[in-house]
Amino acid sequence: AVPLAQGWNHLSLTLVEGTLLAILTDRRLIEAKRLEHLSYGRVGFEVRYADVQIDDVQFQGDGEGRVHDGVKELGGMHDEIYSDIFKTPAGAITVKSNQSGRWGVLQSKDEGESWGFASDVGLATRDLNQVVVFPNQHILDITGRSQGSGWLYEASVSSDNGNSWSPGVILPREAAPGYMEASRLRLANAGRVFFLIDYARGQGSQLYYSDDEAAHWTAGQPFTPQSHPDLFRRIKRFEAPHVVSCGGDRLATFFRTSRDYHYRSSSDDNGQTWSEPQPVFQLRSSLSDASFDLDPKDNALYAVWLYELKRDPPGCNSQGQWPRERMVLTRSYDCGATWSYLMDLDNWEGNDARWNQMVVRVIGDYLWISADAHVTAAASCAGDSYSPGPPPLHHFDWRRLYRVDKRKLEPLPHLPLLLTR
Repeated sequence: AVPLAQGWNHLSLTLVEGTLLAILTDRRLIEAKRLEHLSYGRVGFEVRYADVQIDDVQFQGDGEGRVHDGVKELGGMHDEIYSDIFKTPAGAITVKSNQSGRWGVLQSKDEGESWGFASDVGLATRDLNQVVVFPNQHILDITGRSQGSGWLYEASVSSDNGNSWSPGVILPREAAPGYMEASRLRLANAGRVFFLIDYARGQGSQLYYSDDEAAHWTAGQPFTPQSHPDLFRRIKRFEAPHVVSCGGDRLATFFRTSRDYHYRSSSDDNGQTWSEPQPVFQLRSSLSDASFDLDPKDNALYAVWLYELKRDPPGCNSQGQWPRERMVLTRSYDCGATWSYLMDLDNWEGNDARWNQMVVRVIGDYLWISADAHVTAAASCAGDSYSPGPPPLHHFDWRRLYRVDKRKLEPLPHLPLLLTR
């Protein structure tokens, strides 16, 4: 604590070539040449029992720690795991929601400025909603039914804005130990739809595609220990695949791994053949979720992912960076080979919160991102149960929805790193 003199006290903060100077009137408070802090460029001062006026503000730099212009946040959607975001043929932004125990959809016809809740939509009664809207305005919906050791996935199509659905087509299911998990549906060139199923941990995944609006499915590229033995010998966990179109016949599939970064496989023939997966060092995440989508206007990929390293935080210090607390937004112009950092979309460092099951969709001039938030007062490094529990756990699960104005995005030269003790 530094006592203030009577009258005006002048506090100046300057950051020049990595050295931070804080001077109170004529007294030097801080001279930091190697900044190691928890808040990505933010330094806070508390002033008590005094009026504060801020003037003469000049800023030049990479913008780390800035409050992001063009981001609108909405909350209050509960238990939204696996829900998708899409725009109906009638022009409504739609996301599945649970309001006071009633399942339905939230819809907006004014780009998210106002929302209405509807519980009489056929889509709302389906679990694991993953949605694609075809150029002819037909809607494809994939739903899941638990089968004890795994899931059965059913594809249905609506031609009347989701009011009625064709009889479902069951996707193939091979015998596989443990659980099976689905990645996002993605629409590629010539109306081809891709769907990836993740097998039990360590068993890899299988790609499927359909050329006739899900009436038939073809088994495409497997990413399994049998198809990629060298890869699975080196990496114990290679899972949670996400396929995304890069425009034309170009595609990319991303995988989370037990390394400190995602892996990527690419295709130049609309998914017929795929390259050997390679690491993408700019997607710094270990065994955490990611989601990808194409902006057809400028042929850019957007990704939302969780910054997490295997050895971070050391000792699970809650003052440091817990796993899955930092949600990062990045952009790529080369089909996901390299990425530029845009912002920390949200960051709950030290607050024992975890993000999960993100979805990103490009619709017009906006990015729509939803994420499932899990908050508990008694977290561990492995994370507590996502289910509500009795005191003292006090779990809270809810869905948050973000609207990001693409026109206001400013890429930064690097991803700000967190240095923990």
